[in-house]
Amino acid sequence: MKKLAYILSIALLGLFAASCEVQEGTVPGSDGKPQVTIFQYTPSSEYNSDEDIKIRFVKNKQTTSAKFLVELTKDKAAAIETDGEKAYIEKVLSTGTDIDFTDEGIADTLFTGLANFYDITVVAINSGKKELCSSTFEGLAWKPGYVGTYYLGDATIQSVAGTKSLATELQQCESDSTLYRFKDLFGPGKSIKIQLTDDKPFEDPGYGYCNYFRVKRQATCYSYGSFGQLDIIDFGYSLGDDYFYDGGYNCYMYQDDKYCVLQVRYIIPDGRALANAYGGSADIFVAN
Repeated sequence: MKKLAYILSIALLGLFAASCEVQEGTVPGSDGKPQVTIFQYTPSSEYNSDEDIKIRFVKNKQTTSAKFLVELTKDKAAAIETDGEKAYIEKVLSTGTDIDFTDEGIADTLFTGLANFYDITVVAINSGKKELCSSTFEGLAWKPGYVGTYYLGDATIQSVAGTKSLATELQQCESDSTLYRFKDLFGPGKSIKIQLTDDKPFEDPGYGYCNYFRVKRQATCYSYGSFGQLDIIDFGYSLGDDYFYDGGYNCYMYQDDKYCVLQVRYIIPDGRALANAYGGSADIFVAN
């Protein structure tokens, strides 16, 4: 696992979750308790959103100082069960990191390498008052998988990529058996996720059974002239009509050797397709 790192005072984009939320109709600092609200944000594209998270700490007026501690959720739960919450507060204060708030009462932090379930715990302080607040980050951990080659099926995307094939590893998520990824397919941190469906497996006579999967829109590392970044997506999602999924433009994985067929589109930001991979020109993955 990558070493846990944190960086303070960074710009944040796109709130997607919060913990210790301020209740509707109330204002932080209107009661007598110190409190720090924790917000989670998606990191920018150079980071790995499976394992990396941006955090914003916001204190109320009663908070004079605060410390945070990042720990596996299961380890925190075990510590509280064994020694109690008050003892855990003291652990945060003795081993945690000071939060350096701005004059506005805000501190921005980036954590990396959290490939598991982690609790980000804060103790807010005002004189003798110590209040515990936490937020859980569900980082995705992946099992060692199938090293192999991903073949780009369309001549246009081959030209943009400057290659016909890419080395990658097909990995299964530890916490979701239906979720897979092609690790770093389009460069570091640019893994492409695929999700198995609950459709009944089908048999390819002589080759075995296959499971269907879907490919939601995800960024590649490629761009095309003035059109901008290229994303990958399956037909049904790209056209907003699952007929193009059910009607034969399917993505599927062979159960035995994990050979994958991806009938996908490479699209520019406005949704238009630069390249289609379908029929004989589908993208494929072959394990070594």
